[in-house]
Amino acid sequence: MYSQHTGHSVILFPASDGGWCFAEVDGASVYRFGPFDSHQAVDELISVLFPDVLKVELSDASELLDDNALMIRGNAELMAKNSSTRPRQDGATDRLAETGSI
Repeated sequence: MYSQHTGHSVILFPASDGGWCFAEVDGASVYRFGPFDSHQAVDELISVLFPDVLKVELSDASELLDDNALMIRGNAELMAKNSSTRPRQDGATDRLAETGSI
């Protein structure tokens, strides 16, 4: 599934000041928007501006990350979303917990 990914995605993440931001990742380019007042406002903007683009939400404030780090985090979350194995907290996969065997 991930092999069909075109390199175009939208990453939604909380801002350190309590607002919300999003970034459009298109190939090697990153375009950042925000912060906005609420998650709902950002979600509505994304659904109108990018209806057919893969969307991923990060749980922590990622606005301090540089563009490359933000792309890596977003791609990792997209891969985990489309993967049959769930990510561990340290970023590795835990096949034992999922399947009962290694």
